[in-house]
Amino acid sequence: MGVHPLVVSEVNDAVQKAQLQGAAYCFTTNFLQVAYLNAGAGLHAQPLRRLQGDLISLVDPSYPNQIGWWRALTTPERKAAVEDGLRSLFERYHLTVIGQAPPLSIDSMALDYFKAITDALHGPIGRVVANSYDQASPSIHKQALAAGLDLDNAQERQYLVAQGIAEVLTASLFHRLLRDYFETLDPLLGGTTPRTAEALKAAVISGLLEAVTITGDYKPILVISDVAQWVLYTSPSEALPHWMALFDFVEKLDLHLVSSDILGTIFERLISTERRHELGQHYTQPRLAKAMARWGVRSADTVVIDPACGAGTFLVETYQRHQELGLAHDEALKKNLGNDIDSFAVHLASINLATRRIKKGLNHPLVRQGDAFSLSPGNVNMLHVFASSEQEPEDHPLQKVDLVIANPPYGRSAENELRYLAHLKGHGIKGLPKTTGINLAAWFVLLGTMLAKSDARMAFVLPSGVLQNDNLGPWRAWLRQRYDITVWHTEADVWFSDARVAACVMLFEPRQAGGESLGELNFVNVLEPVDGDLHWIDGIASPAEKVVIRDLSALPAGADLLIPGTIPDVLNEFMELGRVVEVVTVSGIETAAGQKLGHKFFKLEDRKPDSDNMVRTVVGLGAEAQLNRKFLTPLLSGSKEIDSGEPTLSRFWLLSAPAARPTADTALGRYIRLGESLGVHEEPSVRARSPWWHLNTSPVNIAASMNEGFRHQIAWFDKPSVVTNNFNTIASTKSLHAEIVAATLASAFGAIAAQYVSGEVGCEGVRRILLGHFNRWPVIDPHQATEQQLVTEVRHSYQSYRRFKTSEFDRLPREEHAALTRLTKAVSALAHGESSPESVALADRAITCTRQTVARRRARETQALGGRTRSIQASGPTLPRRVRTWSQGYDGINKLLRLITSGNGLSKLRKPDDIDTPQLFLVGAFDEYPEEERALVDALGAGFEAAFPLSASRPNDLKQAVGLARTIIDDVAADLLPEAPPTDNPGYSTWLEMRNSVVDALRKYLQTEVRRMLS
Repeated sequence: MGVHPLVVSEVNDAVQKAQLQGAAYCFTTNFLQVAYLNAGAGLHAQPLRRLQGDLISLVDPSYPNQIGWWRALTTPERKAAVEDGLRSLFERYHLTVIGQAPPLSIDSMALDYFKAITDALHGPIGRVVANSYDQASPSIHKQALAAGLDLDNAQERQYLVAQGIAEVLTASLFHRLLRDYFETLDPLLGGTTPRTAEALKAAVISGLLEAVTITGDYKPILVISDVAQWVLYTSPSEALPHWMALFDFVEKLDLHLVSSDILGTIFERLISTERRHELGQHYTQPRLAKAMARWGVRSADTVVIDPACGAGTFLVETYQRHQELGLAHDEALKKNLGNDIDSFAVHLASINLATRRIKKGLNHPLVRQGDAFSLSPGNVNMLHVFASSEQEPEDHPLQKVDLVIANPPYGRSAENELRYLAHLKGHGIKGLPKTTGINLAAWFVLLGTMLAKSDARMAFVLPSGVLQNDNLGPWRAWLRQRYDITVWHTEADVWFSDARVAACVMLFEPRQAGGESLGELNFVNVLEPVDGDLHWIDGIASPAEKVVIRDLSALPAGADLLIPGTIPDVLNEFMELGRVVEVVTVSGIETAAGQKLGHKFFKLEDRKPDSDNMVRTVVGLGAEAQLNRKFLTPLLSGSKEIDSGEPTLSRFWLLSAPAARPTADTALGRYIRLGESLGVHEEPSVRARSPWWHLNTSPVNIAASMNEGFRHQIAWFDKPSVVTNNFNTIASTKSLHAEIVAATLASAFGAIAAQYVSGEVGCEGVRRILLGHFNRWPVIDPHQATEQQLVTEVRHSYQSYRRFKTSEFDRLPREEHAALTRLTKAVSALAHGESSPESVALADRAITCTRQTVARRRARETQALGGRTRSIQASGPTLPRRVRTWSQGYDGINKLLRLITSGNGLSKLRKPDDIDTPQLFLVGAFDEYPEEERALVDALGAGFEAAFPLSASRPNDLKQAVGLARTIIDDVAADLLPEAPPTDNPGYSTWLEMRNSVVDALRKYLQTEVRRMLS
């Protein structure tokens, strides 16, 4: 028993007992999982060498859902809980006896073990730290502050504890690695078994320092930080067995069995995802880093710095590039300099580089811990290398470099802007652009110009927002005056794990003197996943062969680069038609963002939205009021309320109180007094008004959501209505003109504009449409649309299309798709001035383009959500809740539950092999219905237990249960997941994993409900 079946002491004990009994195999278990092991001699109890296939799940995970769950089960329930697991164990025995043991994923198994042990350590240590952090040494508080952590914040404290545990783990793994190269190095604990936390800390530190002495190097890796020491000596007695199990496992671990990347993946697997998001710690895909390194390192003399190196992905790739160009290990290390504010990231980066070649003495990666904006060429030593007694220590002062390469942290940096600016100016950077409120990543590019030689290159992974955000216009202009720039952008790949913003790559090369006032600017739209190679296409660097390259050099200095770089040709062709203009230029219409309410006081919800009464029963500020319609204006408050292009405005109202104060004895007067009693009139967004309760309304004809996602429908109001500032709006005095504009926006041309003339804010490609983007959308100028027959067709087709229920664009039902096709062809004909083969072809291409865009972004979303550490839609603690919420709103669930609890006795679904080959001593309740059992297993899973309707008099009930189960499984995946990408797409395997997670969560919910109903 223990936190994991591979605890070495448990394995040793099981093997010893098996050998005494003459058994060839044995097993260990923590009662949830079973490790099936070879008990033979000569394996030194190495758990991974003994393991026969992956771990076996002993107990159905739906059982252990509360403390004391085993005690609460009846004897039949206990038997049922372990029956499948025991059967799997004996099947594994059979396979090993006949020499067919399944393959083992060693890396996954080792990481699974580390996670189990570190999770077991985190709880008890975290509780002690929570009660004593204020007594921690000043150095610990200083280290936390340097990493941007607040020890008064419970979540950030937990992050620091997790980081300290992981640092001890990785240091011990590195120590274990060194033992394969230095025979005189003793085991980490020197054969001792510390009984107290203080003794444990002393033994660990002593063992690591012994390694420093014997190897003559590796001090920054092996001398663990104050935080790592802190988690050791604050460990309560209940944590000590877990520490000993961890060190025992590491000591017995054959590192040749695991990949060299296991150390680098520990950070991502063991450290809180949310905390890494806060620090901007996302690790670039090595294949992208490799392509960037190949672009940047063009000779063996290239000196590189990564000022935000994280776990060292870029440094490893540039190091390997140096080796390709002929440098030995020692020299390659000296060419690659790293820095990171986080001590643990520095620790991992150092390990990643040092393990490229283990040797004695001066094998130290030049990776420094500190704020990147304290780097000062000529003043800061990257590292002072501590050597053994027979060697001289080496200093490595920082000099300007030939390549700056990084994936810096993203986010706002207002609190440090003045310091950053002073630092850059202090190093002679002149004429800096306006930097108020710019993204932290953009500051790192400016820092790079300070660290680089005058002829040096720079390569950065940056948020795509830097290509278009208005406040970065001066930044773009400043860089374009100094560099030739190449942008890499993709919708076909996810370039770094776990990120929630879209990323691009910007490559900077100093421009030649003379010539144009701005450097060359080439935008490379990458249409396939990168594989690490660098391609030169017409002299332009590209990370893939399948790309579209656009020369954007003629754009104004601070112009948006993302829209002109990615906009499809079909929309450009539409925009070039003579009567197509930007929406903001149409005479007689006014564009704006929606109504700002200022306070929820003004938004009222109708208790009886279907009523026709003049006096409405509404709720505001938690109170109910009876208000006359004359004080209420229909309100569209969010995109989810656009159920069609003609949304029903009956649920929410905007309070339209007169400027003159109503008397106190009226319903409106009482509501205003309620607002004052709650201090609404003192709120900053309200008190500037005079009188405060009076809100000027701005009725509109047309509204487009700012956050469309994968839907596109324009809201049309026959009677001008009010919308919130979740929308961009159009108001027009001429209904006919407004309808032509709305028809254009609702067509496939408008859908493409929403997808591309917008801001990219998510790694999955979902866009946010600000008013500045909306103003640029192309529409037919109604003043130039004079062909009555064409205008009539546009109006009629639009009136037909907007009545349909809003659907996600790539999932339009047949009738809605036909209506959209008709509308888009009508719009194209009116834009051309006639219906022609050219107008029809342009419309068809527009529809194809927007559907393909959504499909591609769905596939990208699947990849983004399915990274090793992030899967918002289909994993983690929110998934059971999402499935439960979905189930409670799905009509067929209760019907299925009633059917599968209506039988005369409990039956458990068997595995497919057992259905075909019944097991000894087991009589299958489904023996008369094998096809139905197979179908139910496919839907509900083997081991699912219920009172199925198996009576001979109820065959239709059983068939109905099968049909319902199949439909429900298909629907839960369709409703909670994006559409499946093609099977050859890199995201397909991830999507499949996500689907399995959703289906498993639904099965557990159904099983729980069945047990509740039967109890």
